[in-house]
Amino acid sequence: MNKTLITITLFFSLLTSEGHATLNPQWWGFSVGQINVIRDDKFKNNLYGIETRFPPITRWHLIPSIGYKWSDKGFQYIYTDLRYPFYLAAKWTFSINSGVGFYDHGEYIDLGHTIEFRSGIEFNYAISNKQKIGLTLNHYSNSRLAKRNPGTESIALLYLHRF
Repeated sequence: MNKTLITITLFFSLLTSEGHATLNPQWWGFSVGQINVIRDDKFKNNLYGIETRFPPITRWHLIPSIGYKWSDKGFQYIYTDLRYPFYLAAKWTFSINSGVGFYDHGEYIDLGHTIEFRSGIEFNYAISNKQKIGLTLNHYSNSRLAKRNPGTESIALLYLHRF
């Protein structure tokens, strides 16, 4: 419970846009994929996720989000991040993201620390004004907060919906 409270506190501290809090979610997302996809010698596991993305903040139009990922073997990751979009065409977007969260390995791979950083890329296609589909690739690492830092990667299909 403390991890959730700390993550939410960190997230809401980022939600300032010209001095006003922006708390209305813009997009809700659901994802399905695999964790540990790049390493052939490591255990792979199904990965599921939910995410809320908020309206852009700051003059750079960074998009804050908060989410939760889990796997069949007990992997859990509660996070907050910021992403920067590049609009490639009318319906195509590429974005980069970076954030931090709390990791619990369950029966899964021990990444060396409870705090794990996440960075990644995402391509998505706007089906309509209210729906997007996409592909995400993320890297998880404790950034040497611990002696053990194996890191891992995930790939997932993403569905975003604006309510």
